[in-house]
Amino acid sequence: MKLNIIRFIKEDIWLLHEQKLPLFNALIIKSLKIAILSVQGFSRDLCPLRASALTLYSILSIVPVIAMLFGIAKGFGFEKLLEQHLLEQAAQQDKLVLQLFGFAQNLLDSAKGEVVAGIGITVLFWTIINMIGNIEESFNSIWKIGKGRSISRKFSDYLSLMLLAPVLLITSGSMTVFLQTKITWL
Repeated sequence: MKLNIIRFIKEDIWLLHEQKLPLFNALIIKSLKIAILSVQGFSRDLCPLRASALTLYSILSIVPVIAMLFGIAKGFGFEKLLEQHLLEQAAQQDKLVLQLFGFAQNLLDSAKGEVVAGIGITVLFWTIINMIGNIEESFNSIWKIGKGRSISRKFSDYLSLMLLAPVLLITSGSMTVFLQTKITWL
């Protein structure tokens, strides 16, 4: 029985022509083929390995990303608004978020010296650019994109993303708060 199922999945299902089957059976066979191809692609593309690597890298990059967000938000005078928005988004994890804020603030404070500031900001940007680059490389590999973008294109896109993301995050949070307070009848 088990061998028959394995043979059906590996060989026999691919010999069936959906056009010759009743509609319901054709739908089941087509769905099974899609599921089999999805599982094979998931395994072939090493998705679990990539997901765990991206998770680890993202976790290690949280503090530099939050520090950059706060640095940019502070420049626009939105530091408290960003802090409030992030606390609302992680309502069940207040202590963890406050610890992350503390680590990010320490990172920003340590980057205030003259030489240390240059090194600190360089490391901060390098960490964030590297994180975004790893995400892009993983998707390129999964989607079979052979040649990536040029370094200059990546740099300009990543820099734009790093500078615009905090502003957009703060703006969306502000709009949400504004709409919630002004439109109570919805």
